[in-house]
Amino acid sequence: MIKSAMVVYCVALFLLLMNCNPKVVNQTNTSSSAACPRVESEKADTVSYIVSFTNQYERQEFANSLSDFLKKYHFAKLSSDTIKHYYRIQLLPASTADHTMTITSVAQSEFIEGTIIPETATQSNEEITPSEIDTIIPDVGGTIKMYLPRSDMDYLFSSLVSIDPFGDSTSAVLRIQDSSARKVILKLNGKITNAKNQVISAIDLISSWTEYVKKHPAEGYALFSNVEGIKEFVSGNEATVRGFGALDEKTVFLRLAQPDPHVFDRLRTRRLLQGNFKLGLYHIVKEDNSEITLLPNTLFQMQKPYLDKLILRKGEDSNPILSYSLNKYDVIILYSTSELEYARRQFGKNSSFHKILTERYFLSLASQDNNFRTYMKNMVQKAELLRNFVKADGELINAVVTDSIAPSEQQKGGFIGSMQYRILYRNDDPVSKAIAQKLLADLSQAKVSSTLIAADVTDYERKLILQDYDCAVGWVPQSVLQDKSEQLRMASIWFGGETDEHKLISEAREIPLFEIRSTLVTRNPIELHKNLIEGIFIKKNTIPPQAN
Repeated sequence: MIKSAMVVYCVALFLLLMNCNPKVVNQTNTSSSAACPRVESEKADTVSYIVSFTNQYERQEFANSLSDFLKKYHFAKLSSDTIKHYYRIQLLPASTADHTMTITSVAQSEFIEGTIIPETATQSNEEITPSEIDTIIPDVGGTIKMYLPRSDMDYLFSSLVSIDPFGDSTSAVLRIQDSSARKVILKLNGKITNAKNQVISAIDLISSWTEYVKKHPAEGYALFSNVEGIKEFVSGNEATVRGFGALDEKTVFLRLAQPDPHVFDRLRTRRLLQGNFKLGLYHIVKEDNSEITLLPNTLFQMQKPYLDKLILRKGEDSNPILSYSLNKYDVIILYSTSELEYARRQFGKNSSFHKILTERYFLSLASQDNNFRTYMKNMVQKAELLRNFVKADGELINAVVTDSIAPSEQQKGGFIGSMQYRILYRNDDPVSKAIAQKLLADLSQAKVSSTLIAADVTDYERKLILQDYDCAVGWVPQSVLQDKSEQLRMASIWFGGETDEHKLISEAREIPLFEIRSTLVTRNPIELHKNLIEGIFIKKNTIPPQAN
């Protein structure tokens, strides 16, 4: 490590912790209610801070500000985990670092868990050599064709075309102007233009939200759960959402059917401003059943898009590895352990592998038959399911929104069903299909009458909201561990709004399964700036063979 480097360990930067409960330093009687931020310790070249917040809104604002600040710098080296409880920032001298910064996530194992925060963190003994410092600024240009395993754009990839609606003061498209128990008023920026150089109006918002709920009834319901008329619209009984309204061209309001203390948390997601607004880094110029074509948004202010064109192929390829070897795709996503091993052997010399997506799978049981739910809880062998049927890079979980729940004991016992039980899954998700087929086989072997319902995206979501199933396979991004919006989304879509996971598991309404880690395989010289999908670019003078 460069001796003159100034190392700052932000050991207590709880930007992403649920409920924002700051830990207390064990070495002194420091109160957790002290003003924030405050210096926790200061020794030589190391300063440690702890930051606490009075509410979720304040915490999110701080996180957004930090994120916007870090985007202004080119990192010398970035190493990150999916879950960032702590940040370690190393500021290199300007004369040798050329204004670059190193950021790495600090593993939780370096910190004492429980009710204390160590005064200092363990410094790394790793020597930083000039060859390790990536000072390359991404090149601009080229076309990339990427294969997505599902028929829609996953939340991770939606960051290419959508944005945080409540960003910092300059980039925020929306701000909360006023609110009461039954009404929320949102004000549009009025200055930010989209890729077509158009300013988004209140009518644009209402029209797009209505179409989004129509196409994605469960996602729309999760966003606007307590908005007046949303249930009637989703069920098809009304043609509009009564609770959507405009006060003027820059002001929209949501009228609530009942008070919702979580309304702001529900809205704090980029799902509120989907790609059809054309406000993101790229914008959609063409979409059909098989492909989505993206072009750069040259008016995007927060980051420069690096590609001339990005084509996303939407699933339905039975052998994406073969297609990748034939140059049909420049980027593919793999989760199968055998496929990953094969890809590393065959393409290791001319490809790169990025672990950038982790999803947590579970079963949602809407059946009113308590005996069936209990039988399913005891029947499902998730270790065998992961190892022998899904065959994915992953690990078992005891809960979905937390890692602190102990595993529940399974009990043996028979079951005589009184009806045919419906197992629902999305037909474009290979993992869900493998899970559902295994469940059907096990139930059939136990002589329990059951049937599979393979649904497309819209039908799947509609059946979830209407609870028109007995058992459904679901998944959420790993950010559900910290993101309140994702937790509320999961509760609204799969569990009728119930947020108490302990209760859901004890009543056998939720059966946690495992988390699956997907790997992005990119053909050299394609790289990810800052290890972000938004930073995908092609190194200059090394344009890869064009996908067919």
